[in-house]
Amino acid sequence: LVVIDDSNSVSIDPSAGEIYLPVLNCPRGEFSSRLDGKFIFDKFHINEEDFFYIDDPELSEQRFGKGPDKNFVILVDHSVLDVNQRYLSNFVVEVFDHHFTLKLDYPNLQRKFIKYPCGSCTTLILVDYFLSKFPHSIIAPLLAVSAILIDTENFKEEFKGNRWSELDRMIYNLIMGQIQANIDMDKYFKAISDEKGNVEKNLNLGIKRLLEKDRKNFQWKERLVEWSSLQISFNIVTKHFGINAIKEYIDNKYKGKIEYYVINSRIESKNKALVIYSFDKFNGIDMEKMKEFLKEKFGERFNGFDYDEENSMITIELDRTATRKIAEPVIKRFFINE
Repeated sequence: LVVIDDSNSVSIDPSAGEIYLPVLNCPRGEFSSRLDGKFIFDKFHINEEDFFYIDDPELSEQRFGKGPDKNFVILVDHSVLDVNQRYLSNFVVEVFDHHFTLKLDYPNLQRKFIKYPCGSCTTLILVDYFLSKFPHSIIAPLLAVSAILIDTENFKEEFKGNRWSELDRMIYNLIMGQIQANIDMDKYFKAISDEKGNVEKNLNLGIKRLLEKDRKNFQWKERLVEWSSLQISFNIVTKHFGINAIKEYIDNKYKGKIEYYVINSRIESKNKALVIYSFDKFNGIDMEKMKEFLKEKFGERFNGFDYDEENSMITIELDRTATRKIAEPVIKRFFINE
């Protein structure tokens, strides 16, 4: 059992029958690129060095599961392992996810808690673990609901049915009921959002950290797709760094390893954009067929489609309710069908 004391220091209770060690799914040293997470850690005086990271030696293929103690993995928020993490497949015993999932291929999986749609995976954790197994005193209520605020855009009505569910609202209200102080949650949420979307701080991260701070990859048949999310406009990023610098970074890191690179981005209007980059100028893809497929699947959320052949990029414009959790399965389905 990982214990967070009154000063928010993380320690391990050796008397616990099972010890749960939180692993942040990014390389050590990169968490500070996630500006909203860093803001929350700083507010609660949580030291990011106290956590394990996916590239730590203890979690390597050479060492994980090789010691005398029985090790197991609980996947949270994404049920699909990165291709570089497939060695953990045999150790996965539980899954908590709020994303659309086609199949789970874990031979020792004992239990899965997948609710789609659901605004925040934190909701699922609070329902199952926080309320039933862990004493309420080990974590500050405001910290517990911070991720729900971010994932659900603070229960904004325009995201109803897309970014929050009644379960999110129930857990949020239950946890907030434990807070004695009168807290302006709108102000708190705005502070997190402002930090997350701070243009200057995002640009100061540089191309590498900007594109790598929130990325996943997916394999569909023979195709490998890398997916990265920007918290600021793709247009601002290209204007600042230049489109060639972005393409050069993607080419140097991923050419020969993946087929498509997807950037999920905000844009200046109320809409958002999915920018898809191909190394082979989308060889074999019928653009009109793709446009009609996406238009049909996204419905009213679909607001535009553009193919830049010179730069080998497709830009799909969607309204703000098309969250990654909604857009991702549609893109996956197109690649599967192709």
